[in-house]
Amino acid sequence: MENDRRQYKRYPLNHRVFAIVRSDAHALERIDHMSKGKIGMAIIKSNPMCMGEILDISRSGLSFRYIATDRILTSPCEMDILCSNGDYHLIRLPIQTVEDTFIAPESPFEVLKMKRLTVKFGGLTNRQKVKLNQLLEDISTRRRKKLGQTSAG
Repeated sequence: MENDRRQYKRYPLNHRVFAIVRSDAHALERIDHMSKGKIGMAIIKSNPMCMGEILDISRSGLSFRYIATDRILTSPCEMDILCSNGDYHLIRLPIQTVEDTFIAPESPFEVLKMKRLTVKFGGLTNRQKVKLNQLLEDISTRRRKKLGQTSAG
């Protein structure tokens, strides 16, 4: 039996949380108080190298699935993490690719080829570490019904 070599526990995500990978030259504009439509347009304008739904996450990195394209990830890369409801946005995380593999199709009729990108985080700022820990706490304790939703009271 092979031991898991990860330093930190990896948490699966059952919520709509997305990773957006871009070069450091194409930062996403501030999306605070934007509608979902405007957030979508801001993401498209930022010209991401790839983006997709996060599958699992830890303090040291994450993996997500995305539609395979001919686009090559160039270094240096940064990643934003964005909750679908727009309440959680972690910006400009430096990343390094660990693995980029094709995912077997779930159905023989699937037209799009999907890939799984696994990355590790580079040197995070203290603010980024705090926000990432907040996200992991929300996931691990399951205190909230939806990611980013605050409790009333």
